[in-house]
Amino acid sequence: MAFIEEESYDPEINPKSAVAVDVVIFSILDNDLRVLLIQRDFWPFNGNWCLPGGFAGPKETLEETAKRELAEQTGIRNIYLEQCNVISDPGRDPRTRVISVSFMAVVAAKDYNLPDVGEKTRLEWYPFNNLPPLIFDHAQIIQGAYIQLRQRLKYSNIAWRLLPREFTLSQLQNTYEIISARELDKRNFRKKVLGFELVVSADRMESGVQHRPAQLYRFKK
Repeated sequence: MAFIEEESYDPEINPKSAVAVDVVIFSILDNDLRVLLIQRDFWPFNGNWCLPGGFAGPKETLEETAKRELAEQTGIRNIYLEQCNVISDPGRDPRTRVISVSFMAVVAAKDYNLPDVGEKTRLEWYPFNNLPPLIFDHAQIIQGAYIQLRQRLKYSNIAWRLLPREFTLSQLQNTYEIISARELDKRNFRKKVLGFELVVSADRMESGVQHRPAQLYRFKK
């Protein structure tokens, strides 16, 4: 194998590509799975809807880029991000060759007041099943993140970000049903959740309810 000496390396020889990130933020509002979208105010596709994101800085990791762009564009900070997919179609962006890495997060929308980002730019929690036309391949990116979210539900406590610190198993099941878009058998759901030991009893019952109080649980740390 031939190696190129450092002194003879010419970066202009290799084709140039840009690296970007796109961030899919899921939440639940009004018993509906939502995705946070931003309306662009610059070329290309000025006025169209897209995911938060942007180009990676020369001295940033991709996760640092995702967190910076998310904070600048939406005001959302200090959240856990999971890397999802790499999108590398050479013709996906009309400006230049752009390789995008997607990230996913789950947040409680009520915990964030979306900022006023300008007259021509808007932020909105769109229903997952009723998204507007999106730029580039952002619809594909959202679908990929959704598949990963559903997979994570099966073996992790990712849903804790959508629930209060203490919750009933009915509340937990409702969250799972909204994300998975299907009804779950109550007995089987409780058996699996307790069997995986993802939750533990909070040693108290819910209060201030008109129905029979239910046992409260919390996620294991």
